[in-house]
Amino acid sequence: WENMDNYPCVLMGNEYTPVKFKRRISRMTWNNPIDENGKPKFELIRRLENWADIVEPDKITIIDWIALPANELYNIGHVIQGIQSKVGNGIALIVLQKDEASNLGRGRAFSEELSSLYLTIDKGRMTVRKAKEWFTHDPNREVYGFDITNGGVEFNNIRPLAKCFDCKGSGQVKGNECFTCHGTGYIEKIKPKEVTKEPELDF
Repeated sequence: WENMDNYPCVLMGNEYTPVKFKRRISRMTWNNPIDENGKPKFELIRRLENWADIVEPDKITIIDWIALPANELYNIGHVIQGIQSKVGNGIALIVLQKDEASNLGRGRAFSEELSSLYLTIDKGRMTVRKAKEWFTHDPNREVYGFDITNGGVEFNNIRPLAKCFDCKGSGQVKGNECFTCHGTGYIEKIKPKEVTKEPELDF
């Protein structure tokens, strides 16, 4: 949403209806999706298959989401490869569904193999599974908590999380819900206290 003023953006979806989409973007008041000529700043396309066929180079392309038949999930790698071959100097943000108990999207390792950045989202939690390129800080395997507000359009209270020290991330202690993390397996990461050095007194 923040990029549409600076880059050509395309949103491909398979569930969007005009009423549902209009209701959602009406809550995103921090930017206007309509330009000074009364035209949308991004292109919205309903697409259910053959996504790579209409990907254009040098654009930000968001595909929400790719659904393959259950007996063809292994093909997700080929689908991603086809999309990557078309983006040029642009980027493609590809959304996959994920089973609640799984650490990867449908297609599992095939979906992760060619990705430059792979994020998994669970209820109130995002994990950086894979980040190929980073600068001064390696974010791989880091976990962040978040709250979704404003009817599902805003991420708030983003903070680093750590595995619960009592249940070791399982959410269970002796067959019961972990009291410390309330069954989530994660707690908020405690920032190290800053050590202040007392000034030396010269007598």
